[in-house]
Amino acid sequence: MTKAQGPLRGVKRTFQQYTAEQIDTAKVHMEETVTITLKEYESLKEDSDFLAALQSAGVDNWDGYSYALELQQEWAEENDNL
Repeated sequence: MTKAQGPLRGVKRTFQQYTAEQIDTAKVHMEETVTITLKEYESLKEDSDFLAALQSAGVDNWDGYSYALELQQEWAEENDNL
């Protein structure tokens, strides 16, 4: 027998005894992770902090803001097509 984790915690059953709904619920509550280097993490954190500062300073009122959003959307679509 196995001891369940997450929403099934505390319930001792074999895997076959769980209903499909219970398994789907457990999957929804599982958090996906990504492993990156510390250097990449620090770069992403720095970029995030700078973006927050730009937003606080009113960058959304900048003339090129909507163009930047369009570029971001285009890049995202190109990456989706790879």
